[in-house]
Amino acid sequence: ETNIYDLAELVNLKTANTAGIRILKRRKWDTRSKIIGSNLKCQEILKFKPSACLDNGLDITIDWFKENWKQINESAEFGPGINPALESM
Repeated sequence: ETNIYDLAELVNLKTANTAGIRILKRRKWDTRSKIIGSNLKCQEILKFKPSACLDNGLDITIDWFKENWKQINESAEFGPGINPALESM
């Protein structure tokens, strides 16, 4: 089980993002205090089997973004408010 704050800290650590984490006020429709995800349905329907733990999966994802950032940037339109941490990748 991983909570969002710990995940955000891990992403910031791995990407050297010094912007920190902002905790915002809960929105009116955000009434659940805990949401649990599962990949069991993917395993059943798609025969998906995770090949990496969360930590290694983040490393793989971050590396992929770094390797493909030029193409991502060229093909995606990022309007005002882009995270400055992404620009340095």
